[in-house]
Amino acid sequence: MKFTSLGVLAVLAVSFTSGCAVQEDAPAVEEELSQGIEVDEGLLNVEVTVPKEFFEGQTEEDIAAIAKEGGYSGYTMNADGSVTYAMSKAAYDEALQKMRDGIDLAIQETVKEKPHVFKSVTYDDAVSRFDVTVDKDAYGADTGAGFIGFSFGLSGIFYQMFDGVSTDDREVVINFIDDLTNEVFDSQRWPLEE
Repeated sequence: MKFTSLGVLAVLAVSFTSGCAVQEDAPAVEEELSQGIEVDEGLLNVEVTVPKEFFEGQTEEDIAAIAKEGGYSGYTMNADGSVTYAMSKAAYDEALQKMRDGIDLAIQETVKEKPHVFKSVTYDDAVSRFDVTVDKDAYGADTGAGFIGFSFGLSGIFYQMFDGVSTDDREVVINFIDDLTNEVFDSQRWPLEE
């Protein structure tokens, strides 16, 4: 699978309108996520500036559609290629909630697809820590199970970006917990350490 800017924009659009779930190629994602989304939160309105990399291959019509679907008051195409969306605080809070709803849906689908591996998944209010309770033996036997951390890591980082967490403070920890002993036997950190 390949994660492109178009994929990031798809995540952005889905996040603005219905939640987010991501699974793709890590290096391109980390580079784009390091660019960051800028959030300027006022008393009644919020401006969210999204880097140009999120809009590769998109037309102004696509960008306008995101604003319209999200119920935003407008958007500005900036000289550097970034786009600033203006929205009420209520629309911003709703967008954050839709992101959380998307994460909840991704969790439900994960557990539903592999109930023999995944027993439960919880996360904190800041979307900075996921606790994934698994059948340790089934987890070890399923070569793809560990990759779920990738999806949760990206979801958490993206949520934190949109929530205005500074680049230096963004971090997601995914703990894999043995359902029999309640011990953490594996952890992943995002962004990935070099």
